[in-house]
Amino acid sequence: MTASSRGGVTPSLSADDLVKAVPQLGDVADIRAETVSKVASANLDFETVRNLVERANDSDADAIVVTQGTDTLEETSFLCQLIYSGTKPIIFTGAMRSPKELSSDGPANLYAAVLTAIAARSGDVFVVMDNIIHFPERVIKASTSELSAFQSPQGYSGYISEGKVHWINRRYSDELNGALEGAQQAHAIALLKLVSVDDAALLDAVDDGPYKGLVIEAYGAGHIAEGLTEKVKALVRKMPVILCSQSAAGPMMERTYGYVGAELDLLNAGLLPGKHLNSKKTRLLLSLLLGAESGDVRADFVRLASLC
Repeated sequence: MTASSRGGVTPSLSADDLVKAVPQLGDVADIRAETVSKVASANLDFETVRNLVERANDSDADAIVVTQGTDTLEETSFLCQLIYSGTKPIIFTGAMRSPKELSSDGPANLYAAVLTAIAARSGDVFVVMDNIIHFPERVIKASTSELSAFQSPQGYSGYISEGKVHWINRRYSDELNGALEGAQQAHAIALLKLVSVDDAALLDAVDDGPYKGLVIEAYGAGHIAEGLTEKVKALVRKMPVILCSQSAAGPMMERTYGYVGAELDLLNAGLLPGKHLNSKKTRLLLSLLLGAESGDVRADFVRLASLC
């Protein structure tokens, strides 16, 4: 992003521009820069990420570093992880400050991403921001502007210090990588964040709409108001319904609270637990499972969500 004549900053720098701004990269790797597109990250879609994966598979590079806007970084990296089964590490990074601002973090993040790409294992997909190496399935953007905006409340994979990569937590299973490689265009999934004094009108809209599934971002450990339960349980008979927590950390509980509208009541009615996944990533996973025409979408969702 650089200053625009219309005011503010807009996507304008090429991949080559970004690499030239960090001459130290030449000391650690041979870099080839390719500009795929210049768009704000809110415009990145399934086909863009699919194209990226195909380019990675066809490339003769040893590893891939992807720079993009931070708005959708946690989603595009997770999508890439699910559909990419190649052997090259793919590392996502971005910047919280534009080049026109003091202490722009873009060059340091790019350098750290390259170091991570060199040290990563075959087929790894990571997000690197502010010298922290995040798992795509765990990372969230927790601030609009802080350099430390990207956090992993469930734990991160490693960090960069003094020019070296330090691993503290390697993924216990690589089964997520490429788990939905053959998935086609994602299906329409409704995402509903519950609020107090909800009149359930949005649930009616889901029932009447084109949706193939529903993700409910519920309170706390996975709870909804008692007055909503009948409509939610009715939707379970039409589509997969996933229960997630609005909380930033901790799993969705499955066997603690038993009142009407609590997790035991809802799971017994056929809703599925989102486990540690947040609602946005749950929506992506369910959408791809439907696009992959899985034999048992519900069972496959629970299996893959359990790996996150």
